[in-house]
Amino acid sequence: MLNVLVDTGPLVAALDKRDPRHAWAVDELRRLKRTSTVWPAITEASHLLARRSADGPARLLQILSREGMEVAPMSADDLTPLHFLVSQYADLPMDLADAALLHAYHRDGYDAVMTTDLRDFSIYRIAGKPVRLIAPRD
Repeated sequence: MLNVLVDTGPLVAALDKRDPRHAWAVDELRRLKRTSTVWPAITEASHLLARRSADGPARLLQILSREGMEVAPMSADDLTPLHFLVSQYADLPMDLADAALLHAYHRDGYDAVMTTDLRDFSIYRIAGKPVRLIAPRD
């Protein structure tokens, strides 16, 4: 059973039926048994969903709690590695959600990251190794 971190894109797609990746996100999230995310991805998804629907943030929190998605812990001890990642990938640039996902992936030994952001996540490396991705096949 894979232990998967979920990025912003799949969270938004799963909740927005108009999103072109909605069916993919819903199917993948149902298939996966152990999913987690990070607070910056939740914040980013909430912001994007609020622009699409007034009840978007509430539905996001409801789904996350109902589905039992875990939230990887982050503390002040994680700020230095996050700063390192954001600085390392400043040319993309890397946002806080991606840095938190990449850091948690490495720190906690997750098996994969579920994302719609193939452009950036195909570039990211941890200890010189690519991140295993679960992504739509556009």
